[in-house]
Amino acid sequence: MSKSEPRLGRSAILAAGILFSVQGFAVAQDAATFVKALSQPVSRSISAAPSVMPEHIAQEQFVQGLGKRSANRSLTVSEVTQIDEIVATRREIDFEVNFALNSADLRDSDRKVVEQLGVALGEPALKGGTFLIMGHTDARGSAKLNQKLSERRANAVKKVLVAEYGVAPERLVAVGYGQTHLKNPNDGFASENRRVQVVNINAFKSAEN
Repeated sequence: MSKSEPRLGRSAILAAGILFSVQGFAVAQDAATFVKALSQPVSRSISAAPSVMPEHIAQEQFVQGLGKRSANRSLTVSEVTQIDEIVATRREIDFEVNFALNSADLRDSDRKVVEQLGVALGEPALKGGTFLIMGHTDARGSAKLNQKLSERRANAVKKVLVAEYGVAPERLVAVGYGQTHLKNPNDGFASENRRVQVVNINAFKSAEN
Protein backbone atom coordinates (compact mmCIF):
# COMPACT_ATOMS: atom_id res chain seq x y z
CA MET A 1 0.00 0.00 0.00
CA SER A 2 1.44 3.35 -1.05
CA LYS A 3 2.35 5.95 1.54
CA SER A 4 0.85 8.56 -0.77
CA GLU A 5 -2.70 7.29 -0.26
CA PRO A 6 -4.91 9.59 1.88
CA ARG A 7 -4.90 8.17 5.40
CA LEU A 8 -8.53 8.90 6.21
CA GLY A 9 -9.59 7.11 3.04
CA ARG A 10 -7.94 3.87 4.13
CA SER A 11 -10.57 3.03 6.75
CA ALA A 12 -13.16 1.92 4.24
CA ILE A 13 -10.58 0.07 2.14
CA LEU A 14 -9.13 -1.92 5.03
CA ALA A 15 -12.23 -2.49 7.13
CA ALA A 16 -13.80 -5.34 5.18
CA GLY A 17 -13.19 -8.81 6.52
CA ILE A 18 -10.82 -7.95 9.37
CA LEU A 19 -11.83 -9.79 12.52
CA PHE A 20 -10.37 -10.55 15.91
CA SER A 21 -11.40 -12.73 18.82
CA VAL A 22 -12.53 -11.37 22.17
CA GLN A 23 -13.85 -13.87 24.69
CA GLY A 24 -15.02 -16.18 21.92
CA PHE A 25 -16.84 -13.55 19.83
CA ALA A 26 -15.84 -12.29 16.40
CA VAL A 27 -15.63 -8.50 16.31
CA ALA A 28 -14.94 -6.21 13.35
CA GLN A 29 -11.32 -5.05 13.73
CA ASP A 30 -11.47 -1.74 11.91
CA ALA A 31 -10.37 1.79 12.74
CA ALA A 32 -13.77 2.66 14.19
CA THR A 33 -13.49 -0.26 16.63
CA PHE A 34 -10.10 0.96 17.84
CA VAL A 35 -11.31 4.55 18.22
CA LYS A 36 -14.36 3.45 20.23
CA ALA A 37 -12.34 1.13 22.47
CA LEU A 38 -9.50 3.55 23.16
CA SER A 39 -11.29 6.92 23.40
CA GLN A 40 -12.07 8.66 26.66
CA PRO A 41 -15.81 8.14 27.39
CA VAL A 42 -17.87 11.31 27.55
CA SER A 43 -18.33 12.23 31.20
CA ARG A 44 -21.23 14.16 32.69
CA SER A 45 -19.19 14.98 35.78
CA ILE A 46 -18.27 18.60 36.42
CA SER A 47 -15.21 17.55 38.39
CA ALA A 48 -11.71 17.87 37.01
CA ALA A 49 -10.75 15.39 34.30
CA PRO A 50 -8.68 12.47 35.65
CA SER A 51 -5.86 13.17 33.21
CA VAL A 52 -4.99 16.46 34.94
CA MET A 53 -4.68 14.93 38.40
CA PRO A 54 -1.05 14.92 39.67
CA GLU A 55 -0.84 11.14 40.10
CA HIS A 56 -2.03 10.57 36.56
CA ILE A 57 0.46 13.05 35.15
CA ALA A 58 3.18 11.17 37.05
CA GLN A 59 1.97 7.87 35.59
CA GLU A 60 2.10 9.26 32.06
CA GLN A 61 5.62 10.55 32.67
CA PHE A 62 6.61 7.11 33.97
CA VAL A 63 5.33 5.45 30.79
CA GLN A 64 7.05 7.99 28.57
CA GLY A 65 10.25 7.38 30.51
CA LEU A 66 10.04 3.68 29.67
CA GLY A 67 10.11 4.64 26.01
CA LYS A 68 13.56 6.18 26.53
CA ARG A 69 15.12 3.09 28.08
CA SER A 70 17.79 1.12 26.26
CA ALA A 71 16.40 -1.05 23.46
CA ASN A 72 18.15 -4.05 25.02
CA ARG A 73 16.68 -3.59 28.50
CA SER A 74 13.60 -5.58 29.45
CA LEU A 75 11.12 -4.36 32.03
CA THR A 76 11.97 -4.89 35.68
CA VAL A 77 9.52 -6.58 38.06
CA SER A 78 8.80 -3.21 39.65
CA GLU A 79 8.08 -1.62 36.26
CA VAL A 80 5.73 -4.45 35.31
CA THR A 81 3.84 -3.96 38.56
CA GLN A 82 3.50 -0.24 37.91
CA ILE A 83 2.32 -0.80 34.35
CA ASP A 84 -0.26 -3.33 35.51
CA GLU A 85 -1.68 -0.78 37.94
CA ILE A 86 -1.87 1.85 35.21
CA VAL A 87 -3.43 -0.46 32.61
CA ALA A 88 -6.14 -1.52 35.06
CA THR A 89 -7.61 2.00 34.92
CA ARG A 90 -7.07 2.83 31.23
CA ARG A 91 -8.92 2.16 28.01
CA GLU A 92 -7.38 -0.75 26.11
CA ILE A 93 -7.92 -3.34 23.42
CA ASP A 94 -5.97 -6.34 22.19
CA PHE A 95 -5.84 -8.41 19.02
CA GLU A 96 -4.40 -11.78 18.15
CA VAL A 97 -1.18 -11.72 16.17
CA ASN A 98 -0.39 -14.99 14.42
CA PHE A 99 3.34 -14.60 13.98
CA ALA A 100 5.28 -17.53 12.62
CA LEU A 101 7.26 -19.55 15.16
CA ASN A 102 10.10 -17.47 16.64
CA SER A 103 9.32 -14.63 14.24
CA ALA A 104 8.47 -10.96 14.71
CA ASP A 105 7.49 -10.44 11.06
CA LEU A 106 3.88 -9.35 10.61
CA ARG A 107 1.87 -11.56 8.30
CA ASP A 108 -0.59 -10.02 5.83
CA SER A 109 -3.73 -10.48 7.95
CA ASP A 110 -2.07 -9.07 11.06
CA ARG A 111 -0.52 -6.22 9.12
CA LYS A 112 -4.00 -5.16 7.97
CA VAL A 113 -5.12 -4.92 11.60
CA VAL A 114 -2.07 -2.83 12.46
CA GLU A 115 -2.90 -0.60 9.49
CA GLN A 116 -6.37 -0.09 10.94
CA LEU A 117 -4.77 0.90 14.24
CA GLY A 118 -2.60 3.39 12.34
CA VAL A 119 -5.70 4.99 10.81
CA ALA A 120 -7.35 5.15 14.25
CA LEU A 121 -4.37 6.86 15.90
CA GLY A 122 -4.67 9.66 13.36
CA GLU A 123 -8.30 10.35 14.23
CA PRO A 124 -9.10 13.44 16.36
CA ALA A 125 -10.31 11.37 19.34
CA LEU A 126 -6.90 9.66 19.67
CA LYS A 127 -4.45 12.05 18.03
CA GLY A 128 -1.81 13.31 20.44
CA GLY A 129 -2.26 10.60 23.09
CA THR A 130 0.40 8.30 24.53
CA PHE A 131 -0.07 4.58 23.89
CA LEU A 132 1.48 1.44 25.30
CA ILE A 133 2.07 -1.25 22.67
CA MET A 134 2.38 -4.46 24.72
CA GLY A 135 3.55 -7.71 23.16
CA HIS A 136 2.52 -11.10 24.57
CA THR A 137 3.43 -14.66 23.62
CA ASP A 138 2.03 -18.09 24.34
CA ALA A 139 3.84 -20.52 26.65
CA ARG A 140 5.85 -22.37 24.01
CA GLY A 141 9.60 -22.11 24.46
CA SER A 142 11.60 -20.70 27.35
CA ALA A 143 10.52 -17.69 29.38
CA LYS A 144 13.73 -15.85 28.41
CA LEU A 145 13.16 -16.43 24.69
CA ASN A 146 9.52 -15.42 24.91
CA GLN A 147 10.39 -12.21 26.73
CA LYS A 148 12.69 -11.05 23.94
CA LEU A 149 10.25 -12.29 21.29
CA SER A 150 7.39 -10.29 22.78
CA GLU A 151 9.57 -7.16 22.77
CA ARG A 152 10.47 -7.67 19.10
CA ARG A 153 6.82 -8.16 18.20
CA ALA A 154 5.69 -5.03 20.04
CA ASN A 155 8.42 -3.08 18.27
CA ALA A 156 7.35 -4.54 14.90
CA VAL A 157 3.89 -3.02 15.42
CA LYS A 158 5.38 0.30 16.52
CA LYS A 159 7.64 0.38 13.47
CA VAL A 160 4.67 0.13 11.07
CA LEU A 161 2.73 2.82 12.93
CA VAL A 162 5.68 5.24 12.86
CA ALA A 163 7.01 4.53 9.36
CA GLU A 164 3.74 4.21 7.47
CA TYR A 165 1.25 6.28 9.46
CA GLY A 166 3.42 9.08 10.75
CA VAL A 167 2.68 8.43 14.42
CA ALA A 168 5.30 10.27 16.48
CA PRO A 169 7.59 7.61 18.03
CA GLU A 170 7.45 9.30 21.44
CA ARG A 171 3.69 8.64 21.51
CA LEU A 172 4.26 4.87 21.35
CA VAL A 173 5.96 2.91 24.12
CA ALA A 174 6.66 -0.68 23.09
CA VAL A 175 7.12 -3.24 25.88
CA GLY A 176 7.16 -7.02 26.07
CA TYR A 177 5.47 -9.23 28.65
CA GLY A 178 6.59 -12.58 27.29
CA GLN A 179 4.38 -15.40 28.55
CA THR A 180 3.70 -13.84 31.96
CA HIS A 181 0.19 -12.54 31.19
CA LEU A 182 -1.59 -15.36 29.37
CA LYS A 183 -5.06 -14.43 28.16
CA ASN A 184 -6.02 -18.10 28.37
CA PRO A 185 -4.15 -19.48 31.41
CA ASN A 186 -5.92 -22.82 31.05
CA ASP A 187 -4.24 -23.41 27.69
CA GLY A 188 -0.82 -21.82 27.51
CA PHE A 189 -0.45 -22.78 23.84
CA ALA A 190 -3.77 -21.21 22.74
CA SER A 191 -3.57 -18.74 19.86
CA GLU A 192 -5.31 -15.98 21.81
CA ASN A 193 -2.24 -15.75 24.04
CA ARG A 194 -0.23 -14.46 21.05
CA ARG A 195 -1.55 -10.95 21.05
CA VAL A 196 -0.70 -7.28 21.05
CA GLN A 197 -2.38 -5.09 23.65
CA VAL A 198 -2.87 -1.38 23.00
CA VAL A 199 -3.45 0.93 25.97
CA ASN A 200 -4.35 4.62 25.84
CA ILE A 201 -2.59 6.22 28.80
CA ASN A 202 -4.71 9.36 28.43
CA ALA A 203 -8.15 7.68 28.48
CA PHE A 204 -9.70 6.24 31.60
CA LYS A 205 -12.21 3.43 31.97
CA SER A 206 -15.71 4.42 33.00
CA ALA A 207 -17.66 2.70 35.78
CA GLU A 208 -19.38 0.59 33.11
CA ASN A 209 -16.17 -0.87 31.69
